[in-house]
Amino acid sequence: MKKFSELSLFRRMLLMFLFIFSYTLLITLWFILPVSTDKGATLASCLNTGATLYAAVVAYLLLDNWKEQHRVNYFSGLGKDLILQLKKRMDIPLISQLLL
Repeated sequence: MKKFSELSLFRRMLLMFLFIFSYTLLITLWFILPVSTDKGATLASCLNTGATLYAAVVAYLLLDNWKEQHRVNYFSGLGKDLILQLKKRMDIPLISQLLL
């Protein structure tokens, strides 16, 4: 299992932001702005598209890390319950043997 790390999540989110922002800006500057008539609205629209893509990527990263953390917590709780049940089952015969 992967170890949950908030720093790793932050790094991935930051790298994805830089990648999506730079890629969107490059496409906008090289291909879209030279042929557009209203440059301000075009730039805003392209940056809005990049922000929408980034929001989807961040949602995926957060959901993926949440599932991993939830899985770790679930198996940890399952292990604790199993140990408690084993202790209960082991203590019952010992107590009954002491009473006889």
